Amino acid sequence: MATNMKRTPKLKQGIMKRNKSYLVFFELVLILASILMFRSVWLLLDGIEWMSHPAGLGVSLAVGVIVGIVALAAVNRDSPE
Repeated sequence: MATNMKRTPKLKQGIMKRNKSYLVFFELVLILASILMFRSVWLLLDGIEWMSHPAGLGVSLAVGVIVGIVALAAVNRDSPE
């Protein structure tokens, strides 16, 4: 015997609140992880002598700008308006 259990609005709000807390927690985890990754990449690139020259910095800036533009375009394309 299958019963159809309908969720009450109060129960839905409790689930939504828990999901938001869950998402906020893992967003903070992502921020902390990105700090560690950024620091590691920074130190790795400091170890490459060519990256300390103006040409290396220019190439690094250009690649970063291009990757950033592509990422922003992808996010904006898929976001609902």
